[in-house]
Amino acid sequence: GLSAAAAATEAGASVIVVEKMGFLGGNSIVAGGIYNCADPELQSTVEMTSAYEDTIQAALDEEPVSDIHAEVQGLVREQYEAYKATGSTTLFDSAEWHALQTWNGGDKVADLKLVYTMCENAYDTMTWLHDLGWTYKSDIRQGAGSLYQRTHSSVDHAGVGFINALSTGLEGRDAQIVYSTTAKELVMQDGKCVGVVAEDRDGNTITFHANKNVILATGGFARNKEMLAEYNTSGKWPDLSTITCTNM
Repeated sequence: GLSAAAAATEAGASVIVVEKMGFLGGNSIVAGGIYNCADPELQSTVEMTSAYEDTIQAALDEEPVSDIHAEVQGLVREQYEAYKATGSTTLFDSAEWHALQTWNGGDKVADLKLVYTMCENAYDTMTWLHDLGWTYKSDIRQGAGSLYQRTHSSVDHAGVGFINALSTGLEGRDAQIVYSTTAKELVMQDGKCVGVVAEDRDGNTITFHANKNVILATGGFARNKEMLAEYNTSGKWPDLSTITCTNM
C-alpha cells in the first residue's frame, strides 16, 4: 500500500491511504527485512556449485505444462547455455530464472505472467527503494524461505527500513494517511470502483471518493480462521485452523 502511494504521488497523484491500524507498516514491518532479486554485482562473489547446477537443470528438464511455461524455460535455457559458454564460476541468475523458480516453488498454481512481471521489475524496484532511503548489506545470502542465493538483507531491524523509506517518500507530497480506519466496502459505479466505505475506531462511517483509482492493498487473510477454512480446498493441508500467524 505504501509502495503504491509513494509511486502514485511520485507521478503527481493525490493520495489517501486508509490504514486500519494506528501505525504504518502492517505485516511488512514485522517481516524479515529481506528482498530477493537477481543482482549480478553482489552475486559475482558467490560460487556456482554443482547443487545449483542440478537445481537449474532439473527445472529445465521438466515437461512444460503451458505455453508460457515453455517460453520462460526457453529463455532460461538460452541464458544458462550462454552463461556456461563463458566459463564463469560465479552464480548464474536472471529475472527469468527467478520467476521460473518462484513459480515452481509455489506448485505452479500462480499466474506465471504475474510472477514474471514481479521478478522482471524486482531489481529496478530495489533500486527505487534504495533511492528512497532503504539500505541493505553488502553481502548476498539465501534468506529464510528463499530458494536461491539472491537475498538482500536490510540494515535496519526486520521491515523497519522498508517502512521508513516509503514513509519518507510520501513527505512533502500530496498524501494523507488516515489511521485506525478499516475499509469495509468498495463503492462500485458502472462497473468501476470509485471509492471506499470505511469505519473509524469510534464506529463512524466514512466514505472516501476516488477521482481516478482505488488500489486494494491487503496483507492477506492468514489470521482469518473462517476464510482459511473456506479456501483451503486443495487437499494439500487437512486443517489450517490451528496455525499461528503474525498477520494483523
